[in-house]
Amino acid sequence: MQKVENIEETPAFAKHVLQEVRSINVVSLFNGMGTLRQAFHNLGIKVNNYYSSEIKTYAIKLQQHHFPDVIQLGDITKWRE
Repeated sequence: MQKVENIEETPAFAKHVLQEVRSINVVSLFNGMGTLRQAFHNLGIKVNNYYSSEIKTYAIKLQQHHFPDVIQLGDITKWRE
């Protein structure tokens, strides 16, 4: 996937995001392979911290391969206050 170079080529809903968001922190539950992280990358949105809750080993390995900065939080059913 390629990063967006020209805002005019993006869908209307994404133009607002590209114009308004400079950087974000993300908590992604049931994250899978990290396609949301890839989408932010493609849109050129800087992610300060990306926290992921995923339990499938292959999905975690694939995500860490592409985005080693993702912070893995593990199984959401084991979270405590």
